[in-house]
Amino acid sequence: MFSIFSRKISEKQILVAILLLGALLRFWGLGSSEFFHDEGFKAFRSIGYLDYLQNDDQTTPIQWFKDTAVLPWWTSLSFHDHPPLFFLIQNIFFKFFGNSLFVARLPSAIAGVLSVYLIYLISIKTFKNTLLNFLPPLLLSVNLLHLWISRASLIESVQVFFILLNIYSFFRFLED
Repeated sequence: MFSIFSRKISEKQILVAILLLGALLRFWGLGSSEFFHDEGFKAFRSIGYLDYLQNDDQTTPIQWFKDTAVLPWWTSLSFHDHPPLFFLIQNIFFKFFGNSLFVARLPSAIAGVLSVYLIYLISIKTFKNTLLNFLPPLLLSVNLLHLWISRASLIESVQVFFILLNIYSFFRFLED
């Protein structure tokens, strides 16, 4: 419990406030601006993800060099040197919610808010002072670069989420 102006505020209330701030900054007007170059290409690929993989006219660098070396089986899952998970996630969102700017950016925004929560969980594992546990998620929730990638239809926001999930899982592994 923290006492501010003689009113007790719980740790849970502070965390909820930080997460709400992070969500507000990431979701406010999420679908209002236009796509920029990479966002449009990634959304276009995600909408027709399965068709794109089966299309022989859409060649990839892996296909260009497939006769010169023995390539692993998983190279057929990726195209233009991009990992397929983001496109698969975005494709699922398009299937459920339809095609729009907001939906294209929704997986990144959700991953951004979840990253703020994961930073909190990681800080609990690293800091002993409870007040310090709230500084990293607060800083990440208002960090301009993280806000930008969380509001754009780019791979990086989901990538940061999975990196943080990996770090948190490692700390949990060390405990157990």
